[in-house]
Amino acid sequence: MEHSWRNFSASIVILLLVVMATEMAQVQAKECYSLHLSGRFHWLCLNTDHCSEVCRSEGKGYTGGKCLGWRDRCYCILPCALASAAAPEADQTGGSGGAS
Repeated sequence: MEHSWRNFSASIVILLLVVMATEMAQVQAKECYSLHLSGRFHWLCLNTDHCSEVCRSEGKGYTGGKCLGWRDRCYCILPCALASAAAPEADQTGGSGGAS
């Protein structure tokens, strides 16, 4: 009887570890973003809500903004999915890669 109880306990522990690993992977995916200095916010950033509004109005896919740094500048938040999708478009040269 004790042997089956150990197997059951081990199964429960493994199941919990798998569930926890899955949940942690989902949380990490949600927190992936990159920061870009705002092109429209040119003054001292003291209000993160205002910075966030300006970033969303820039039309580059920014989901918000934060006041960061010792100079209190406005940085726009771009989710990783949008950042990685925009990178290949910006890298296209349309030529053979050499200067003409």
